[in-house]
Amino acid sequence: MDDILDKFNRKADNLNTIMDKMADSVESITESVKESTQAINLSAANSSEIVGQIQGISEAMGENNKVTEQLNSSTKRFANL
Repeated sequence: MDDILDKFNRKADNLNTIMDKMADSVESITESVKESTQAINLSAANSSEIVGQIQGISEAMGENNKVTEQLNSSTKRFANL
């Protein structure tokens, strides 16, 4: 009976060790997923900021084109004098 209980105890200890390793692995995976999520969120925020800045540049280029057209128009008036 002692031999049977000893074998059962060793197997239970082995199972407990395996379960501890699995819990550590799951915790590691969870932490990796959390870090990946944070990196993706930061990347998305940076992308949104870049899009906004590009839109601002585009608007500034449109204003520059208007000013250039006005300068060309003014230059043509002087050339015709």
